[in-house]
Amino acid sequence: MLDDWECVDLYKVLKTAHIPILLDGLTVSPTQIYSICKKYPELPVILMQSEYALNRYFYMLFSLCPNFYLEISTYYIYYGIEDIVHRFEPSRLIFGCRMPFQEPGTALAIAKMADISNNQGNFIF
Repeated sequence: MLDDWECVDLYKVLKTAHIPILLDGLTVSPTQIYSICKKYPELPVILMQSEYALNRYFYMLFSLCPNFYLEISTYYIYYGIEDIVHRFEPSRLIFGCRMPFQEPGTALAIAKMADISNNQGNFIF
């Protein structure tokens, strides 16, 4: 449950302490993400375990919510990182590898091999 009536105290504590909220992309809806981002703009919202079916929502969330970030451990979209960096900014992407639940090599390879020039910056490691 992520509704405000249940989590309002938690959101306020996280916001005050500058602690991001980590959301599981397999159990949260884009509407819930948007709602949290808009209601608590000072609270960084990090989506983990993204799946390709949610990709179409990410661009809207990046555009409308400056506090929305995407962790890349399961972001296996062909040239997806490059496109996000080109359209938005590299700091909106956060490196993660889901260790020990998955082998870190895939996420590390995707991050290191991304076709991003040095002048575009780096995403958060």
